[in-house]
Amino acid sequence: MHKTPKLTSYLMYVRSLRLKTNFPLDMIGAMDETPVWLDMEADTTLDFIGKKSNSLKTTGHERSRVTVVLAAKAEGTKLPPFIVFNGKRRDKGMD
Repeated sequence: MHKTPKLTSYLMYVRSLRLKTNFPLDMIGAMDETPVWLDMEADTTLDFIGKKSNSLKTTGHERSRVTVVLAAKAEGTKLPPFIVFNGKRRDKGMD
């Protein structure tokens, strides 16, 4: 399925709305989120040749992950990354 005509149509629609309403580019943004593993185990280890076993130190968070949100404004400004941790909020004063 080719999405180029649909995307072009959408961009032209947004541009016409922006020009019609005189909306500034710094008030338009785009964002995306992606999961990131907290502790990624390596596929290989380095040690002396002939050694029988290798012990690996881990943080215990091999299955833990966070969500990283990246955003930018239409005029080119990149916003700081936003990290979302799973779990309960400890500081109730931040609500």
